[in-house]
Amino acid sequence: MKEQQYKKPAPANTSFAEGGLRRIAIFGSTGSIGTQALEVIAANPDKFSVEILTAHSNHELLTEQALKFNPNMVVIADEKKYLNVKEALASTNIKVFAGEKSLEEVAGIDCYDLMLAAIVGYAGLRPTLKAIGWVQRSLLILLR
Repeated sequence: MKEQQYKKPAPANTSFAEGGLRRIAIFGSTGSIGTQALEVIAANPDKFSVEILTAHSNHELLTEQALKFNPNMVVIADEKKYLNVKEALASTNIKVFAGEKSLEEVAGIDCYDLMLAAIVGYAGLRPTLKAIGWVQRSLLILLR
């Protein structure tokens, strides 16, 4: 049985505060916490929209997730894997970035309402701190 493609919903007419569509950034989307979060999002497409996905080095799963959830951008921290991701997503409008610095920069972009920080240890600290600087509504931090 072929897996059903996640359909990114159109933006809600109501604001986040009024219960509209929640735009989600998942830092560490290929780990166990990130993949479980994506399962919840897939089951609730009327409530959530994936805006950012990041991974350390699992470019194959990151690409698969990006094709399914159609985020605005993805980051692969391992710069050696950049071309793999870029080429796999070439036919989409998804922006692809690479490197540890890109994680921090993308965290500071105002395109999401909720951040799931599921990056292990110190590597997740800088992007999380960057997000705390501007995210006003909610921030979920899960550092292992």
